[in-house]
Amino acid sequence: MKEYGDPGMKPIREAGGKFLVRGGKPISLAGASPAPRVTVIQFDSMDTAQGWWNSPAMKDLQPIGDNLRRSDPISSKALRHSLQGLG
Repeated sequence: MKEYGDPGMKPIREAGGKFLVRGGKPISLAGASPAPRVTVIQFDSMDTAQGWWNSPAMKDLQPIGDNLRRSDPISSKALRHSLQGLG
């Protein structure tokens, strides 16, 4: 995991990403069980998130991540007011 996680931090920081959720043992309150690990990264915009994901640094890391991940990366737009108070 270090070969993916440590080098992956720099592109996240450079894109202004902020971790809201990282790791843990998620439990399902209803419905299907979630992935064994959940990471949520906040970016200023969908364009910024997509720019981070498509950056040369992330393109180099994606084959490593593909072998380690047990779920698929997704992107979602959040309403600005829904993030108030999260710091």
